[in-house]
Amino acid sequence: MTAPGPTVDDLLDDAALLSLEHQLHLKDLGGPPEDAAVHLLGDADPERGTFRWVWADPEGHPPAATGLAEWLRGFGEQHGVPVFTRAEIPFAELPGSPADAHRVAATMCELAKPVSGRWTAVLTGDGTVRTAALLDHRSLELGEPVPARALRVLAEGLNELPITLHRRALATYGRLRGLQVHDNPDGSMSLDMPGLRAVVRPLPARRADFGPPQHAAEDDGTHHLAGPAVDIKYRFD
Repeated sequence: MTAPGPTVDDLLDDAALLSLEHQLHLKDLGGPPEDAAVHLLGDADPERGTFRWVWADPEGHPPAATGLAEWLRGFGEQHGVPVFTRAEIPFAELPGSPADAHRVAATMCELAKPVSGRWTAVLTGDGTVRTAALLDHRSLELGEPVPARALRVLAEGLNELPITLHRRALATYGRLRGLQVHDNPDGSMSLDMPGLRAVVRPLPARRADFGPPQHAAEDDGTHHLAGPAVDIKYRFD
């Protein structure tokens, strides 16, 4: 019996932190390179109220541009992920039931990222329709993890992104970036990398109306960052 594939929430959690780091990297570059390969996923049309995969209507697009969407369809069929195999996905079936085409297209990009290994998205379109695509280019690849950037990804991503399971999001980020992440007996999680040691404690429930994260430094060089969704203790070594 084939084990069930990842759910939509699983995929969004898996994408969250590494996607954010790639967004920060893209900002550092000043935007995507003009010669990046474009992998079309599909379009979000508010008049239809659906996202339509490009493989369902590939006319006018070269195979090189639609091949990734076709590959995702095959992955979905093999692993039981219907969001990749259904020609059209109603807006109302996505998390939060978004009505905005831009948000829907962005969500579909996030779902595709951890499966495809392409982490930079671009949204285009005229009028109200938005086309979702992922990009390939060597300049878009991340270098070795940097302590300050990794801490920023943890602090912003875990506290600000709509993550369902923070433990899954952190564990996936650590695995994909080659960082040591493990569970602690007290319920927290530790992340270790050269130059940074961090302990992340997901909260049982999000703090309502918390405002911006609160930062405090201790005499031993340890810092404490309290946020609405997680608390982080860290030290730069």
